Amino acid sequence: MAKGNSAICPEGIRWRAGEAVGAATGQTDVGSVLRANSSRHTVVQLNEIPTAEKRAALEAAGVKLLRYLGTNAYFAKVTGSEAAAVVAEACGVTAAFDIHKDQKLHPMLLRGEFPGYARFRAPAVGAKLADERGREKESDQTVGPRPDTPSKEPDGELKVLALYVVFHPDVDLGTEAVAAVERHGGLIRSKMRSINAAVVWIPRASLDALAAEDVVEWIEPPLPRMKGCLDWARWMTGAAHAYDPNYGDNYNLSGAGLSCLGTGSFAVGPVRSRFKQSIRGGVRSTVRAQFFRC
Repeated sequence: MAKGNSAICPEGIRWRAGEAVGAATGQTDVGSVLRANSSRHTVVQLNEIPTAEKRAALEAAGVKLLRYLGTNAYFAKVTGSEAAAVVAEACGVTAAFDIHKDQKLHPMLLRGEFPGYARFRAPAVGAKLADERGREKESDQTVGPRPDTPSKEPDGELKVLALYVVFHPDVDLGTEAVAAVERHGGLIRSKMRSINAAVVWIPRASLDALAAEDVVEWIEPPLPRMKGCLDWARWMTGAAHAYDPNYGDNYNLSGAGLSCLGTGSFAVGPVRSRFKQSIRGGVRSTVRAQFFRC
C-alpha cells in the first residue's frame, strides 16, 4: 500500500514500506510488463486520472484498475497481451511494474519486529497449524530480526504470527484468499469483508512466502485487544460522572442501548462549573485519548 508521508520511490509513488523498497521496483516499461503472457496483479501509472471511458477501454483490453495509490497510480489486474499494451499506451499509461513482496509488508514486519500480543505458539499438524484456538503467549516485548532457523518446535508446535492481511478487491475472500493462506500452513481466523481483508494466523517462517502471493495486497501487525485499556478515559473526560448516582447532579443515565467509539484529542481551559473537579484542579489540561468508550 501507499501512504502520503513515506519516502518517494523513483516512480513518484509513496510506499508505506519506505524508500529502499520503492527503489527496488523492477521493470517500468509499459510494453514489457503488459505484453507478458500471464494474469496477475501489477501497478500501472498514468499521465492523469483516467476518465470512465478510459477505465472501460483498459478493462476491455485486460487492464482492470483497482485501488488507487496516489500520483495517478493504481493497483491493477492485468491479463497480458499485445492489445493490453497498445490500449494502455493510448489511454495514457506511462509506467507499469510488478509488485515486489517487500512493498506489501509493514515496516515493522520488514524489520522482523513482532508485537508480543501477536506472536505465540500453536499446535501443528505436520507443517500446518491445527485448527485450535488455544495458544501460549510469549513476552510482551517485540523480538529482533526473524531467525534463520526452522519454525517447527520440538514439541510439535509452530511459532505463529497473527496478522491483518488485505487482499486485492477482485480476490474472492472465501476461496482464493483461503487457498493462498492455507498453501503456507496458515489459517484465516476471521474476515473483514468491507475491506476484503482477514485476520490470519501464519507460521512465522511462512510470512515472506505469503507476501509473495499475487492475491495479497498488504500485511500488517494487528491492533492490541482494546479490553481493559480504555477505562481511564471515562474518568479523564468526566463522562463517568454522568452515570454515577452519587456524584452531584444525577442524569439518570444507564448507558443501556448505547454504544460509541471516539478518537482524537482536545484541550479544556479553566472553568467554574462542577466539571472542573475532573480537570486536575481546574487548570488548563490537555486530554488525549486514542480511543475512548462512552
